[in-house]
Amino acid sequence: LQGNRLALAPYAGCLLRLERPREAGDIFERLVHASPGDVTARYNLAVCRLRAGQAREAEAAARAAMAMSPADPDVLNLLAAASAAAGQLEPALAALRKATDIAPAEERHYLDLAGLCVEHGAFPLALEVVNAGVANVPGSAKLHMLRGAIRAERNEVDEAMRDFERASALSPDELYGSVGLSLVLRQADRLAEAIALLRRKLAERPGDATLNYLLGDALLRGDPGPASAEFAEARDALVRAIRARPDFAKAHAALGKLQVRAGEIASAVEKLRTAVRLDPTDRLALNQLVVAYRRLGRPEDAAAVAGQLKTLLDKERAEEVARNRIRLVKGP
Repeated sequence: LQGNRLALAPYAGCLLRLERPREAGDIFERLVHASPGDVTARYNLAVCRLRAGQAREAEAAARAAMAMSPADPDVLNLLAAASAAAGQLEPALAALRKATDIAPAEERHYLDLAGLCVEHGAFPLALEVVNAGVANVPGSAKLHMLRGAIRAERNEVDEAMRDFERASALSPDELYGSVGLSLVLRQADRLAEAIALLRRKLAERPGDATLNYLLGDALLRGDPGPASAEFAEARDALVRAIRARPDFAKAHAALGKLQVRAGEIASAVEKLRTAVRLDPTDRLALNQLVVAYRRLGRPEDAAAVAGQLKTLLDKERAEEVARNRIRLVKGP
């Protein structure tokens, strides 16, 4: 194998499929050294380094590939991903803008560029990017879904609902539109409509974890009493969500919150601890766990979780400050 160059690339591809990107990258690096003009080897090397969390190395390999093939939108997209991972925001934006110019009919470049803008709080620029994407790829459910999410964030409820409805019409077998629509309805205090929509979708997909979680969460937002039919329906939905996806942290947290309301404190602690184990950044789970420990008369445990919650909130504030220091500018 080591002396067979034709076999090395497929072998490295197998290693990558086996989630062994560092080893795969080492092989592609050998191929790059053996054939410095092979743009495919450099591209694959960048992919492996990025998957291995080696952002700087991935960026260097992607830049080398772009120097050899400057008009390849896939190379530009990869360079953007590597640059963003390395903390180089402006080069990432520039690469994605160029990719949208070269391949205006490819939705993923718009999605990645808008997603990067959203990540850094530049919602007006993200909306501009998605509008361009929708104009060039009008049949993209994902672009309509993303535009709906951005508009919901901007409190443009009616426009967001139209986008989610369009996404659902374009891709009725997917959950993009229905999930987004249910979320914006919930945010707009139209819980009854959101619940009715989720029930209709669950009639088609009764075992779907996301839909069951959203229904349970929406029902609980109506603050039903523990003896009500809505409370029982919420419990059943959350149990189905966890059964379908045992590692669904938010569903565990929501069920724990429900159990706190029902006075089932010991069971609530179990669910909430599971939620925190699955997602240590889940503020709802941490907050409810503090409440549950206090009700059980375990002040030391409550104080420990409260400290964990404070550390998380401090970290989120620091990250928000760092994001706000970034100034996104449009290219020429």
